[in-house]
Amino acid sequence: MKEILEILKRGHTVTIEDISEELGQTTEATLARLSVLENKGYIRRVVDLPTGNCSNCSACAKGALANPVKNAPTLWEVVEQK
Repeated sequence: MKEILEILKRGHTVTIEDISEELGQTTEATLARLSVLENKGYIRRVVDLPTGNCSNCSACAKGALANPVKNAPTLWEVVEQK
């Protein structure tokens, strides 16, 4: 799971598929690990509804604006540990 944290700390937008491919695992395994990290307080979900003002991010390119609530990507951010 440390590898997922390192990927998220890079600060770039990555998809579940990107993370899965980099780690050589299924998207289901990646989602399960993200869930564990979230439950332990290492990461948190961020709600970010697409606005179209995001410099052609991958979410808008995939049609997120057609139904912003339904099509909003799931985002996570790393929580600073004290």
